[in-house]
Amino acid sequence: MNMTAEVMACVKRHPTLHRWALKAYAVKHPPPYRRANMEFEYDAWAGISSLHNRVGRQIGEDNAGPYPYGQVTQNRYETCKFADSRRGMPMNITSLRLIMPHAKDAYRLTTALRDRYIAHRGLPGPRFNLIQAYLFSKFSVGLPAYLTRRRERPVQEGELGPLETAFYMLATAPFMLVRQTMARGDAISLDPAPMSGQRFYELADASGVLISPRDCVCPASTRLIGEFFDVIMNGGYEGEVNSPEVQRVLELIGDWDRFYAYMQASSRVELLVKLGQAWTASALLALHRGRVAEGSAIEPALQSVLAVALRRSYVKASPERDEATVLRCIRKVLAALLRDHGDEQTLQALPPIDGPGSALASSPPTPVATAERIRRSTGVILNACRRDLLAVQQALGQPCRHSLSEADMLERTGGPDLAALIDRLRAIDCRGRRPREVLVPRPC
Repeated sequence: MNMTAEVMACVKRHPTLHRWALKAYAVKHPPPYRRANMEFEYDAWAGISSLHNRVGRQIGEDNAGPYPYGQVTQNRYETCKFADSRRGMPMNITSLRLIMPHAKDAYRLTTALRDRYIAHRGLPGPRFNLIQAYLFSKFSVGLPAYLTRRRERPVQEGELGPLETAFYMLATAPFMLVRQTMARGDAISLDPAPMSGQRFYELADASGVLISPRDCVCPASTRLIGEFFDVIMNGGYEGEVNSPEVQRVLELIGDWDRFYAYMQASSRVELLVKLGQAWTASALLALHRGRVAEGSAIEPALQSVLAVALRRSYVKASPERDEATVLRCIRKVLAALLRDHGDEQTLQALPPIDGPGSALASSPPTPVATAERIRRSTGVILNACRRDLLAVQQALGQPCRHSLSEADMLERTGGPDLAALIDRLRAIDCRGRRPREVLVPRPC
């Protein structure tokens, strides 16, 4: 270990030193929630997770990020004894004790926001299916972001209340469940039927939602988890909703239409980025497999960018479902979410993936056709992201800032080397000619 690495390791272990080091680093590299295009550059949960609340803790707790913004927090851990997927794993008892005093108000706030959400959208009933629950769950993730990033009456660093923090931490489960299941090729999210809290718990337990990426598990009891899942899926809270704390948060939100506009636009940006990542990964995977089938040489650059695109799409292949199958499932679920958001026009404008020249066709795709397909899909999604990012800025009361470029979109979907790879693919002609392919837009 060199001297620099030793110093960094020492700083990381010392909370006070680490906190001051992050403050110095943030002068030149501000955390995501202070950046103009946070909603495009980061997934919503990660973008705001390093924000500090009123008790001086980051609202993402053990999973706060992205690197290097997550801080070392002094926590007490116990081994989980609940008889489910969490058994035998560490759980953060300190975090649980901070949330529990506000659990009932979190139920009340969830119910109050559900009622407004359902009325605003004109939904036919109080029960959610997974697609509806995913979009509502983005309100929990986006509430701290909206309060912190808006121009008028912003909540400053270190001022976020405990109820807002608890709501942010608890109500993320639906969007995490949808992400976890589709990333394994499971299309359960497309089931239009409402879901009970118990069924939701069973799926969350089976899909790993109760276990964080850092192998620290949700510390709440099975009963409490089931109770909250029933509230968020079916509005199952019984009792007076309008507590003083709930009224405080609703007054803090203020203009509901503006809050809703921010939530819809920011959630759509995230979905569009994920769709772009899945579209890019699908096109690159089809080319990669086609070249393997032909026995053609595969450039290391193609393998590298494909690995990045698959990782950014959360693809988790298994013996039962390979990457192509999983990517088709991801695209279908993302398309369903965007339709529920009212963005059918973007889906209609996208070039086909499972069409001529794809992995399902009789002949493998050419490098030139692959490059053009990625350019086409990138252009469509870029225009939609520009539209929704402008809506985000308007809802926040912020001036129109840096506009997104094609380079921004390519890097977000396939990493920093995707643009160079596309240029190389367009120059490749394995058969001594430049095949041309007519791409007809079709729905996802």
